[in-house]
Amino acid sequence: MKKSLLYILIALTSINSALAQAHSNNSETQRYHPTTHQPHQEKSFFQAVDKHYRSQTKRINAISASLLGLPYVDNDTGKDKTVKQTGNPLYRFSSFDCMTYVEAVLAGVMSHSKQSFGPKLVDIRYKHGKVSFITRNHFPSADWFPNNKGKLVEATYRVSGKATKIASALINKRAWYHHFTLDNIQDGDLDITQRQHLLAKLRRDSNKMPTKMVHLPYVPLTDLFVKTAPHHIKVNTALLKRIPDGSIISMVRPNWPIKDRIGTNMNVSHMGFAIRKQGQLYFREASEIKGKIVDVNFVQYLYYYYRESKTLKGFNVHVLAPKYHV
Repeated sequence: MKKSLLYILIALTSINSALAQAHSNNSETQRYHPTTHQPHQEKSFFQAVDKHYRSQTKRINAISASLLGLPYVDNDTGKDKTVKQTGNPLYRFSSFDCMTYVEAVLAGVMSHSKQSFGPKLVDIRYKHGKVSFITRNHFPSADWFPNNKGKLVEATYRVSGKATKIASALINKRAWYHHFTLDNIQDGDLDITQRQHLLAKLRRDSNKMPTKMVHLPYVPLTDLFVKTAPHHIKVNTALLKRIPDGSIISMVRPNWPIKDRIGTNMNVSHMGFAIRKQGQLYFREASEIKGKIVDVNFVQYLYYYYRESKTLKGFNVHVLAPKYHV
C-alpha cells in the first residue's frame, strides 16, 4: 500500500514570509505559534454562521469578526488525499494564515449551518471541490480567483475606473514543485529513501503542468495617494468610498520577482477584507506581522507600502456574488 505524505508548503507560506520581511524593522512585531484549540471561537463562529442578517455585508462583517484575535500560523490546514491523517485537518479554529482565513469566512457566509460549512470550504479551496494537493488553489491569480469565478465578482474597475492597471506574472508551477525539498515532506513514519521517492514522484507529476501568464487588475496606490505637491500627498477619499464594505482585498505586486526563492514569480502577496466601522475603513487580515487576526487602518496600512515598498503597487478588489445572501 502506498505511503501518504504531508506537504506543508503552499504558495502563501513563502508569500507571507516576504511580507514579514517588509516589516522586519518594526520593534513591536511579535510572532507566535500556539497550537491550542479555541473552542469558544469555533462556537462564536458557527453562532455567527447560523444567525440571519439583513445584508451580505453585515454577514461578512460578523463572521469575519468572530475570528479576531486568533493566532496566525503559516499553512496550518489542508486535508488532501496525499496528506497523512496525523494532523492538519480540513479546518480548525486554533490558527489561520491569510488565505485560510479568507476561505473560512467566505465558506461561513455561504453556509446555512455547521454541517454545510465543510463542503463549502472544500469547494472554495480545491478546483471542482476535488480534494488533493495537486487540485488545491495554491496560486491566487492562476487558481484561486479563476476556480472561484462563479462565487466571486471582480470589482476593481468600479473602484478605480480608467486608472485601473493590470498586474501580470508568469506562473511556473512545474518550477514551483521542483523547488520543493525534503524539508517540505513532513512525515515521521517515512525514512529518507521513502521521502526521496515521494519527492521525485511529486516532481514527475508536475511535469505536465503548463507555465501560465496570469493577469489581475488592481487599484494603483498612486491613485489612492495623490501627490499634489513635491512633498504633499492627498488621500483620494472618493476612491475609498467606492471600496465595497466586506470586499476581498488582495495586495498586488506585478511580476513579483521571487522565483529564486520559490521557483516562480507571482503577482499577489496577501489577502483580507475591507471592513467599515464607525465611518472608518479597515483591513481585516490574518497578519504574520501582528501574529494574529486583526483590524488595521486601511489607509495607514497601504501608505506604509506606498512609501517603503518597491514591489507592492496596489490592490485588487473582489466581492462575493449576490446569490450568497443568507
